[in-house]
Amino acid sequence: MVHRQAARTRFWLLGIVSLLLVATFSQNVPAQAAAPVDRDTRGAYQFPVKPGTAEWRALNSHDEMLKVTQVPAETLRGMSTADLSKTVLDYPLFMDMFAFNSIQTGFDRVASRFNGLTAFLARPDSGSVLLKEYQAIDPLAIKPGWSLAQQGAYDARITAIEMLLAQDAVRATLTPQQQQTLLDQTIAIYRAKQQRADVYGHTGLERTALVMGRVVSSQTPSFQQQINAQIDLQEFLKTGTYASPDVLSQIVAAADPKAAPVTDDVRTQDYYTTVYTPYSSAVTAIAMTTELTSSQISSANSYVASVYPQAVRETNASRKYNCHSYAWHNQSTSNSIWINTPGDDTYWTDGSYTRWQIPYRWFDNMKVSYVNDDHSAIDIPNGSSPLFRSKWGQYPRMRHAPSYSPYNSSYLDYFFPS
Repeated sequence: MVHRQAARTRFWLLGIVSLLLVATFSQNVPAQAAAPVDRDTRGAYQFPVKPGTAEWRALNSHDEMLKVTQVPAETLRGMSTADLSKTVLDYPLFMDMFAFNSIQTGFDRVASRFNGLTAFLARPDSGSVLLKEYQAIDPLAIKPGWSLAQQGAYDARITAIEMLLAQDAVRATLTPQQQQTLLDQTIAIYRAKQQRADVYGHTGLERTALVMGRVVSSQTPSFQQQINAQIDLQEFLKTGTYASPDVLSQIVAAADPKAAPVTDDVRTQDYYTTVYTPYSSAVTAIAMTTELTSSQISSANSYVASVYPQAVRETNASRKYNCHSYAWHNQSTSNSIWINTPGDDTYWTDGSYTRWQIPYRWFDNMKVSYVNDDHSAIDIPNGSSPLFRSKWGQYPRMRHAPSYSPYNSSYLDYFFPS
């Protein structure tokens, strides 16, 4: 009897120790190796404050917009990846990514500011969920009665899905077979977009080619060698912007070697050029020769009107010039020059402009640099209330308060002509 009781005691103690060891070990297992987390199916998150409402119109800064559009942490943890994907695509500020000097930079900015997108990019099944969404896309599904703005919004929705799939973190979750399925779908969508060039234009092809090119580069060593040898191909696959017809053709040929050569009906193409500061310093720039489609322009105009109702749109959306070009080079609406950083820095590093500081007097129409967000503006006289005029990426030229734009206004430098 005593032996049995001792045996039972030893067994009981062994069980307790085992449980403690399991608990300790579980705390040290990486998240990726943990058992799948049960997710609920309550649907996509419903943002409590949305564009078009009185509550949204009352928001006085971009920071306030960011604050009211974060998803509660507990909700994020319990949300299925499919519902999280819908939440990300419905994020009111997602299309801010078009307001930056490249689509990849814009995506990165949005991702760093929205906790829902950050969480989605960390999900181990993000790729498979998005692939299903992408397979359901039909660029030719545009209905005859759709307005230009509706057509452009459909194009923007496709772009949002493609930019998510273009991210390494998402594609890394796909199996080799899924990668091939994705590649096949990009080819099909590219061909379909070509049939509706009036809606998707050259920029629509760029978005699809970005996904296509990044998939091929990870699978095909010979194409990677081709990329290494060509700066323009490297830059496009890095930024997602400024692909010549030749670059697009190379990507499609690498993705589908048996396919017939593609033509994009683009008669001209963007090219590198040089502009000069007032002190004659050379600045590398891009001469932009193609414009957004009417659908894309209408959709972009509608976006800034809805999301930034306190700002004033002064022009139509345009991909022909950006904030740096407008502020430092040419304020005409016929401007067709795009200047990327660090080109804008040259205007003050060569002495053409002087950074304002006390005890200088205040000057009208000073140039403004958003130091923490690669944006330029012009300060315009408005009494005691600061007011800026700036071009928002491929969005329109806008008149706005310093903190009422897609950019981080926490640190501003002002410059006047030397």
